[in-house]
Amino acid sequence: MAASGKHLRAIAPESGPGNAQLEFLRRIGTLRRRLRRADTVGALFATAAELVCCELGFERAVVLSVDGGTLRADTTDSLQNAASDRLRRAVLAAPVTLSPQVHEAELIRLMRPSQSAAVTNGSALAQALELRCYALAPLVVESRTLAILLADRTTPAIHGLHVAILGAFAELTAASLEYVILRARQRELVEELQNLTTSTQALMREAVQAPVMLPAAHGLRESFPIAGPVSGASASLRDLLTEGEARIAVLLVQGRSNREIAEELILSPETVKANVARILRKLGVNNRVAAAAAILQLSSQAA
Repeated sequence: MAASGKHLRAIAPESGPGNAQLEFLRRIGTLRRRLRRADTVGALFATAAELVCCELGFERAVVLSVDGGTLRADTTDSLQNAASDRLRRAVLAAPVTLSPQVHEAELIRLMRPSQSAAVTNGSALAQALELRCYALAPLVVESRTLAILLADRTTPAIHGLHVAILGAFAELTAASLEYVILRARQRELVEELQNLTTSTQALMREAVQAPVMLPAAHGLRESFPIAGPVSGASASLRDLLTEGEARIAVLLVQGRSNREIAEELILSPETVKANVARILRKLGVNNRVAAAAAILQLSSQAA
């Protein structure tokens, strides 16, 4: 707590502008590392809001995503700061719709921070959330405003230096946002490559191990008997997996991604992800390739 107090005083009006700037510059490395520890966008936005309060001297803060002409809070995890979390929950319950004339729409277009004193066309957020002395800063990635960082307090008044520091912090957050998104894309790519590897291994196994058979009438018999779909009805799988997990397991072995499984079974991607995690845990493996091999072995056992 003592450290936080020091950072609050560092940007207070009574301290000289040079001191505030110097303190912020000294903290940039630490703030950047704190932001990049986040594994998800929601965690990153929550961390950014908490840092604005404990490091930059604001009483409450929240990051709102820009969804067309609407500001939403559904991409931010819950906040430890109770006042900040009330802001988040207020926007979560009633997303803020922007008209072209309001201040936030202009901020999104111009992509630069501003403060309450500079508002001339009215603020949709100030009206919806009863803001007092606040500043806004855009999170810009690849020339697009993806979110808005809102910081608010009762006193003291916000000066241009505070807005500039908040804008610099928003740039740090935007750089971390791009990093988190790219890292998530890399994980998805690795998962897709693992699925492709599983499918390729299954096809090679069929080509090498399965006996060649003549097609039956109407050409419906499989040329490779073990190339048919994996059965989720074997006794071993029934004992280990639930019916829903067994259906997902069949598609997992086929190399389907979570998104494709969700579309096939009419489930949400989050539900599929949770079920795949349970399947891996029950099979005692830590990746989809090993899971597919285990499922193939269990499926081949007599029902």
